[in-house]
Amino acid sequence: MARPLGIQLQEEADVGVVVSAVLEGSNAFKMGIAVGDVVLATSATMGYAPRFKIINLCLRPAVR
Repeated sequence: MARPLGIQLQEEADVGVVVSAVLEGSNAFKMGIAVGDVVLATSATMGYAPRFKIINLCLRPAVR
């Protein structure tokens, strides 16, 4: 991946994995990903925790 997505993820009880931070100016920021968006699925991961790359995300937008 040439440019990182620019997000941090956090697991929350009764919700799942949510976006906890978005780096301003990052690819995620430009795509409209926001804090509170819920990760529904990923197509692939590379690497090992705590450092890994997500290839594709399927998100449910947070209530804004």
